[in-house]
Amino acid sequence: KLQFLYLIGQRPPPMLSMLWWLCAPLWGLVAALVVYSFQQRVLCRRSGDGKACIVVVGDYGRSPRMQYHTVSMAGVAKKVYVVAYDGSPPCDDVKKRTEDVVDLSLLMGGVEVPGFLGALPWVVKTVYKVLVLVLRLPYVMLWKLPKCNVVLLQNPPALPILPVAWFACLVRGMHLVLDWHNLGYTLMEMDHRPALLVAVYRMVEKVFGRGASFHLCVCAAIKRFLVEDWGTIRDARDADVMYDKAPAFFKRVGVAGAGAFLSKGGEKLLTKQVSEKFMPAGGATWHPTRPALMVSGTSWTVDEDVGILLDALAALDPLLGTSGYPPSLVMVITGKGGALKDMYVDRISKMMSDKTLARTTVVTGYLDSFQDYATLLGVADCGVSLHNSSSGLDLPMKVVDMLGSALPVVAYDFPTLAELVTPQNGVTFKDSATLVDALKDMLGDWRVDTSDAAAATPALERKRAHLLTHPRGDWASEWNAKVRPVVSRLLSPQR
Repeated sequence: KLQFLYLIGQRPPPMLSMLWWLCAPLWGLVAALVVYSFQQRVLCRRSGDGKACIVVVGDYGRSPRMQYHTVSMAGVAKKVYVVAYDGSPPCDDVKKRTEDVVDLSLLMGGVEVPGFLGALPWVVKTVYKVLVLVLRLPYVMLWKLPKCNVVLLQNPPALPILPVAWFACLVRGMHLVLDWHNLGYTLMEMDHRPALLVAVYRMVEKVFGRGASFHLCVCAAIKRFLVEDWGTIRDARDADVMYDKAPAFFKRVGVAGAGAFLSKGGEKLLTKQVSEKFMPAGGATWHPTRPALMVSGTSWTVDEDVGILLDALAALDPLLGTSGYPPSLVMVITGKGGALKDMYVDRISKMMSDKTLARTTVVTGYLDSFQDYATLLGVADCGVSLHNSSSGLDLPMKVVDMLGSALPVVAYDFPTLAELVTPQNGVTFKDSATLVDALKDMLGDWRVDTSDAAAATPALERKRAHLLTHPRGDWASEWNAKVRPVVSRLLSPQR
C-alpha cells in the first residue's frame, strides 16, 4: 500500500510511513533469507549429498537411542554431524566413528540459568532458556551446520528446536526426519505446568510435526495416535515403528565376567564390602549365601516414583533370610541426577540407618560407560522399571536394555507396555503392594548355583530361558530393516 501511494504521487499517512521504516530491518532479513535459500537450494543443492545431521536438545552422552542412530547413520552417510549438548561422554562405538565419519564439533554447552534468576518462578527460568536457544539454534542450524540432505531430530523436546529445524530444512532444502520418543506436552502436564504453556507446546508438536519428510516412532501406539488422532502423519506410509533395541554388547555375563566386574567394585559403584558378599576377591564362584542383585535405572523425576520401590523393599525386607528367599538383597539404583534425587537419597539413608531395611542394601550411583552399565545388567538377577508413561504412548529404554541382557524385568504397568513386557519375560505392577507380590514371585524358592552366572528361582529361570532362546533382535538389524532404506533414499543426490 505504501509503495502504491508513492507511485500515484500521494503522501502516505505518517503512521504508515513510520511503520514501514521501523520494519525496514525485517524486510532486509526476509530478502537475505530468500537469497540464502536460493543459494542453498539451487546453487549448492548437491553439496549436502550423502551428509546427515543428528539433533537432540539434551545431553548427547545420555541419549542412547540418538547415539545408536549416529553409529548406524555412519554406515550409510559420508558425514554425520551431531548437534546436541556436550555433557556425558558418548559410547565407544560413537568415539570410534569420530575418526572418519562422525563430527562432534557442533556439540555445545547446556543453557545455565544465571544465579540471580535462581529464586524466580519456573516460568521465568524456562522463558530464559528458550530465549537463549532461540538465539543459538538458528545460528547453528542455518549457518554453522554444513548443508545436509537429512536432519534426524529427537522429539521431545519440541520447543524451540522443532520450529527452528523445520525452518532450517525449509530454507536450506534439507529433509527433516522426526524420531518420536514421546509427546512432550504430556510431560509438562504431568509436571503440572501452566495450561497455556501446555497448549502452546501441544500445538507446536502437532503443527510443525507435519513438516517432516518421514517419522520414526518408538512404538505402534504412538504411530496410530499421530496418524488417527492428530493427523500429524498424513500418510501412514511416511512413518514406521522403530523399536528400541539393545546393542550387541548388552548380553548375559558369565561368572568369570561377573567376577571381573565385582572385583573392580562394579566400576566403583559397589564398595569392597558389598562386592565380597557375592564372591571372594579374585574368585570365580559365587558365595552360596550371596545376596540377590536387583537393578533399577531412574532419572529421579516425577514420571518415575522411586517411593513405590522403597515401600516395596521395606515390605520385602522381613522375608529375606527366611525359608525360600535370598539371605539378603542388594538394590542398585542408577541415575545421574534429577529434581527428586536428593529427597529419595535422604529417605534411603534414613531407612537403612533405622533398620527399616535391615537385610537390604540400597546403592545409588551412575555409570558413565554404557559398557559398564551393560555389564551390571548382565550380572544382575532381576531388573525393576519404575517408568510411568506421561502419554501412555512410549516405551522405557531401560526395559529394552534389561531384556537385551536376558534380565527378567518387573515393570510399572501402562497400556503400551504390552508391546514390550509379556508374561514370558517379566511381571508388571501398579503400586507398592503389587510390586511386593511381583518380587515375591521372582525371588521365591531361591537357590544359588555357585558355578553359574545367575542365581535361580523357578520364575527367574523360566523368564531368563525364554529371553535367551527368543532374543528380541539387535539395534543394527532393526535399523537396517526399517530406517536404512528411507535414509538411503533421502541421502541420494538431489536432482
